[in-house]
Amino acid sequence: MTYIRVRNTINVIHKKVLDVYFASKTGETVFETVKGKESEHIVKKGDNLSAIASKNKITLAKLKKDNSLKSNALKIGQKLTIKQNDTKTEKGKKVTFTKLDKATLGEEVYIIIETENLDGIEIEINVMQGKEKLLAEKDRAISLLKDDKKKLKAIVGEYAKNDKITNKDDFKDWAIAKVTLAPKEEKTLKTYTKVLKEATDKKTYLFLAVDACTNISNQTIFYKDGKIKKTSIPNYYLNEEGKWLELGGKRVCPIDPSIRSHFVIHCTAGTMTTSSIKTKTKYDIPKKKKRSAAHIYVNLDGTKLEIWPLTEKNVWATKIESKKSLKGQMFHIELNYGSPTKPSEAQYQTLADLYIEASEIEGCWPIIAPHIEIDRGIADGHQDPTDFDYNHFYSILKIKGVPIDEIPKFEHDRYWGHKSYKVPWSTDKTNWPPILKGNPHK
Repeated sequence: MTYIRVRNTINVIHKKVLDVYFASKTGETVFETVKGKESEHIVKKGDNLSAIASKNKITLAKLKKDNSLKSNALKIGQKLTIKQNDTKTEKGKKVTFTKLDKATLGEEVYIIIETENLDGIEIEINVMQGKEKLLAEKDRAISLLKDDKKKLKAIVGEYAKNDKITNKDDFKDWAIAKVTLAPKEEKTLKTYTKVLKEATDKKTYLFLAVDACTNISNQTIFYKDGKIKKTSIPNYYLNEEGKWLELGGKRVCPIDPSIRSHFVIHCTAGTMTTSSIKTKTKYDIPKKKKRSAAHIYVNLDGTKLEIWPLTEKNVWATKIESKKSLKGQMFHIELNYGSPTKPSEAQYQTLADLYIEASEIEGCWPIIAPHIEIDRGIADGHQDPTDFDYNHFYSILKIKGVPIDEIPKFEHDRYWGHKSYKVPWSTDKTNWPPILKGNPHK
C-alpha cells in the first residue's frame, strides 16, 4: 500500500488483484475507411472520358456518376470532378477474452489477472492440480509447455502496449499470460493423455496460484494496534467448488455428418495472389450455389491468404465432397508452392498452427489426410501435395503439444515409399473415409 499524509489524514492507495481466470481469446479485425482524394480536371482538346478515367485509375461509370453525366460527350473547358475510390485498410484487431470453465489437453489458453494500482508489476503464476490427485498431487503445480527452469510470468499493463490491438486500453490494468495446457516432455504428455483417457469416474480440475507480492506490499496485513506484517504467500484462485477449470483429453473427431472430421492438405501449382486465387477458383458464385476453394492459402514465407475463415463450414475443395454429399465436412489448407519447389519450414509451422486452430474450433482432433487420398479413385482427381514431408509435419505438431500418436493420420510412405510406385488412377476404388495406411497398390 502507498500512504499519502494530508493534515493528519492518511489516504491509502490499495494495490489489489481483483480477479484471476482462464480465458480463450478472439480477435475481430477492425478496418478504417480513408476517403478518396478529390481533384479537378479541365477538359482540353483530344480528351475523352475513358482516357480520363483510366489515367485517374477509376471506372468510366464512376466518373460519369460523380459528374452526373448522361452521355460521353465533352466540351473543351468543361470541369470534371475526379473522386478517387475510398480505401479500406486494416487498423488492427479488437481483442476479446472469454472466461473458460473447460479446456482440453494441448489447448492454448490465456491466464487473465485483473488488478488495481499494480501497473508494471511482474506476477508469477502456477497452474495447480485441484480437488484430488490426477495429473499431480493435489494442490501441486502441473508441468506445462514452457521452460521448466523459469516460472510462468506476466507483467501488468504489458499487453496494453501492443499497437495492433485497437482496444488495448481495456487491458492497461491486466496481466495476461499465454500457456499451452500440455507438458514439455513427451513422456509426461503420454502420461497425461493416458490419465485423462482413463479418468472415467473423476474429473481433472485446475486452479491458479498467483504471486503478485514480490518486492511490493499489496499483501500487507494491518492489525488494530497499527502494527503491520508483510507476507509473500501467493493467492489461490478458482480453488473452490464450481470455479475450477475442468481439463479433458481432446478426442479424435468422429466421422459424423455434424462434424468436420478431416484436415485436408493441398498444394498449388505455383505462387498465387489473393486476387488470382479468387479469380481462378471462382470461389463464390451464389447463383450456382458454389462456394469452393480452400479455407486458407499459406505462402512460402508462412503468411496466410484467407479465402474463408476456418469457422466457415459451407466450403468445399475436392471432387469427392460433391460426389459423396460431403460438402462442408472438411478443413482445407492450400500450401502456396508447386513442383519443383518444396514446402518451406515457415509453411510447415503455419500449417501446424492452423491444425491446432481447427481442432479448437471443432473441439476434437481432426484426421489428417492429403488431397491425393481424398480424391483417390476419382477421374481427374488431384494428386497433391507434392514433396510434402508428413513425418516432419507430425514432429512439429508433437513439439506443439499435439498428441499426434493418438490421431489418425496419413502414412508418409503410402504412395511414394514403395517399389510399386504409382499414384491413384480412376480405376482405383473410391473410398470414404480415406484409407490412411498401407500399400494402396496391392
